Amino acid sequence: MVKGLNSTNSTNSINSTNSTNSINSIDLCPGVNRETLRKDLNGLIAKKIIVRRGQKRGVYYELA
Repeated sequence: MVKGLNSTNSTNSINSTNSTNSINSIDLCPGVNRETLRKDLNGLIAKKIIVRRGQKRGVYYELA
């Protein structure tokens, strides 16, 4: 995972973002390589912490 990004930090980031509990990858960790972030988010999806919504560049993530 990205240094400093774990399930607790990710959950807190999503919770504090907006009332729909959703966030896109750019808002979650600006300045982090997109591919690195994708791998980390896939790990959170595998642990059923978040779910992916949308397709391609319209993807966003919500708490599971």
